[in-house]
Amino acid sequence: MLQGRDAAQLADPVTLSVRPESLSRQDPSRMSVQQTLGGAWVDSFGPGLPTITLGGHTGWRRNSGENQDANGADGVDRFLRLRDTIFDRWHLERSRAVSLGQDPAAVQLVLVDALDRFTAVVVPQSFNLQRSRTRPLLMQYQISLLVLSD
Repeated sequence: MLQGRDAAQLADPVTLSVRPESLSRQDPSRMSVQQTLGGAWVDSFGPGLPTITLGGHTGWRRNSGENQDANGADGVDRFLRLRDTIFDRWHLERSRAVSLGQDPAAVQLVLVDALDRFTAVVVPQSFNLQRSRTRPLLMQYQISLLVLSD
């Protein structure tokens, strides 16, 4: 969900049209290892910024029945909408805030995962399209998000 800091700027939440097949979260440590002839020591600077990776595919045809997309979109349409929601729109809104002389930090992407029970303010690091020779009709994606705060 993209949102502003004050209630007047809040955007409507955006539900992903297709639930990711995989979700991983990496919580790194900030440390530096010094190795010498006499031994080694570690300078530890606490935890680093976590990374969340979402992956999956958006299907390949228009769904019918109870799984039907509200817009009648096929897998390509859902992929483009996902990219626009997660990646393009976040960058556009931050650029717009800068051009209006506003604080770009007010534009936030908030990931809410009800299944794993966490909420995080994230920034998109990368949005990758993956095609496979074995599944040529599927637009697979991998989204890497950097967690700014939980």
